[in-house]
Amino acid sequence: MWANIYREDDGKIIVKAQVFKRLPTRKIPPGCSVFYTQEYTDAEYIDDVNPYAFYSFLKGKAVLPDRKPRKPNLPDEGFRSDDVAVIRTIGLGDVIMTIPMLYALKSAGFTITYYTSEYALPMLADIDAIDRYQVLNVEFAKEGLPKAPPKVRKRHKRIINLVNRVDFGPIVRMRPRADNFIYVASRQLKVDLSIDRDFIVPEFKSIDKDWGHELLEINGAKRPVIACQVTSRGLPRFWPWDKWINLAVSMPDFTFVFISDEKKLARKKVPDNVINTSGLIDTYELICLVSACDLIVCPDSGLMHIGARLRKPVVLLCGSTDPEKHIAYYPRDLYKFVWCEPRMKCSPCYDWQIESCFGKPSWPICMTRIRVEQVKKAILEVIG
Repeated sequence: MWANIYREDDGKIIVKAQVFKRLPTRKIPPGCSVFYTQEYTDAEYIDDVNPYAFYSFLKGKAVLPDRKPRKPNLPDEGFRSDDVAVIRTIGLGDVIMTIPMLYALKSAGFTITYYTSEYALPMLADIDAIDRYQVLNVEFAKEGLPKAPPKVRKRHKRIINLVNRVDFGPIVRMRPRADNFIYVASRQLKVDLSIDRDFIVPEFKSIDKDWGHELLEINGAKRPVIACQVTSRGLPRFWPWDKWINLAVSMPDFTFVFISDEKKLARKKVPDNVINTSGLIDTYELICLVSACDLIVCPDSGLMHIGARLRKPVVLLCGSTDPEKHIAYYPRDLYKFVWCEPRMKCSPCYDWQIESCFGKPSWPICMTRIRVEQVKKAILEVIG
């Protein structure tokens, strides 16, 4: 195979290639204009390739504003012994999915001290159901269901411990995750808690949106701007890095903001229509930044839940998890689902538990089979 690759003045990538039958077409990024010989006319784009072979117009990590964003409206820091202690310390989305439970507790007459990690604390902004909060950096237990930390047990008689309580396959499949939190709280307090099915999680209102706009302006963003969570804590929900790059390459008129907590990704070079904030911003800065974007593209991850509280449209890449179980109390019209085509019979499987795909070359199969062209089409449909 030979190929001539160059970039036109309007930013479009052109690949002129001749592909022979004995060499199947490879390394042709989506969005490129490709001219095949008649000898091989049934060639198709293959987007799970290394795209760096095709362009040199690369740049480094994003530049952040000189100032820190203004603080959001959080509950008072402290505790009272007669409060119900709610413990959920990890998972940005999981903390947001406890919000319906908090309002169910409030309507039942309880006062609440919420224990969460410093990392997840911004998720509690603008939630008037919480009376107080305490920072508690407790990870998931590797085995079993952990007891509440000693200091929490000394302070409170009534405790709703949600660490690990709703993270196992049989429970996850029973009902929406937010309803699982309500169910666990009801069992632990021995009261009947409920929430109106029309309840919608409150919107973020006190965040510093100007900080996000400043970041975009400093880095030369042009509209529309798309926020992309390029990694997920759950590996079975991961969409490969090269596909994110190919997506940006195929849409040169859009600005893509790459978001991840993996600092090593900050060292990667990206196309010039990408603002790479990986490993550079904290949770609250992430919220401020995404508030200034026009659209979110992500797998099942914290950003899909933040989108609900920001009232931002979300193109959701679906595979091993069932999105309907996670958006029960969100504005449903914000979400557009993208599954691999044809959809796999085993999907969703919540495979972070059973790991049936583990060790297979293209694992996670249901995610790697989502094509760049599918995601591009969904973006254009939402943006209009």
